[in-house]
Amino acid sequence: MACLLLIVAASAAWFLYAKAAGDSKRANANVKEMKNVVASEPSTKTPPPEQNNAAVTLTNESEVEQSLVIIGLGDLLFDRQVAKAIKERGAEDLFADVRGALTGGDIVIGNLENPLSLRGKPVDGKEYAFRGLPEAAGGMRNAGINMVSLANNHIMDYGPDALSDTLDVLGQAGIAYAGAGINSAGALKHATVEVKGKKVAFFAYSAVVPEGSWATSKRPGMATTREKWSTRQSAIEAASKEHDYVIVSFHWGLEYEDHPQEYQRDFARRVIDAGADMVIGHHPHVIQGIELYKGKIIAYSLGDFVFDHYSRKTGETFILNAEFTGGEVSRVMITPVYADFSGKPAIVRGDEAQAILGRLKKMSEPFKTEMNITGDTAEIILAQ
Repeated sequence: MACLLLIVAASAAWFLYAKAAGDSKRANANVKEMKNVVASEPSTKTPPPEQNNAAVTLTNESEVEQSLVIIGLGDLLFDRQVAKAIKERGAEDLFADVRGALTGGDIVIGNLENPLSLRGKPVDGKEYAFRGLPEAAGGMRNAGINMVSLANNHIMDYGPDALSDTLDVLGQAGIAYAGAGINSAGALKHATVEVKGKKVAFFAYSAVVPEGSWATSKRPGMATTREKWSTRQSAIEAASKEHDYVIVSFHWGLEYEDHPQEYQRDFARRVIDAGADMVIGHHPHVIQGIELYKGKIIAYSLGDFVFDHYSRKTGETFILNAEFTGGEVSRVMITPVYADFSGKPAIVRGDEAQAILGRLKKMSEPFKTEMNITGDTAEIILAQ
């Protein structure tokens, strides 16, 4: 009997041990499974500031639309002292002090104030004829500039061969362009880029038209404001239906004047009424005010961004940073820049920044544009 009790006790002990071991194995398996689940789930930790990963901050990209950042810059010249600097230090060095501010833009636009070529001869009858080095295209692209206007009074300074080379080097560098072409159809054609799932159209026209520089059906040249308004109107209206945003560049106004002429305001408002979301201006070589019309941006002159010069005023410029969300302008920021006498731009701070921002604010007041200056930058106050 005692033997039987001993056997039963031993069997019970073995059962309890096996059950405990099984439970332990299952528990360990559950822990491993939980670890695998956690490892496979996306991290909810906030990424470091420099990461700026939209996929982390957006819970559902179909519900929360990303902002599209469009940056406007002034005139870009790659001749004279700028060409000398490129030969000495390279085209990339030219943008070294502003590259960080430009690479944050989805679309970065400037006005290319000269052909990029080694061919051609200066046209007759011009006091200033410009031709830039082809390697400038790579310098622009590496700095973030991916779109340029060619509609200006210097793009045909070295004739059709130089223009043809310009179109080629820009294409090779991956820089979109508008405002000039091998004929009028090409010159008037808008550029289209697609970024973050949004299509953006870009038109460029010049109101400053040297003799023989405009394109015809049989001659290379640039797009001008001499075309019938109905032609431009219908093109912009059509583009606005096929694109999410439309940008228009004008080469216009009087050199070294602080304020736009009345025809410039008329042109800007007309293209916005036709469907444009942003208007940027060039040619005066100095900055001019910013206007908001029907919630759209008009920057009458962005000054000279890369351009050698001989006065403080012509060296003052700015980076126009506009954010668009849901088809509307959602934020407009201004970063002051000064281009030195060799044409190299750099972001400025302190008293230099205050001088540029203060001038821009004062010149924008006639348009009832409100601007908040905080530190070394400014923000345009948008209507609520």
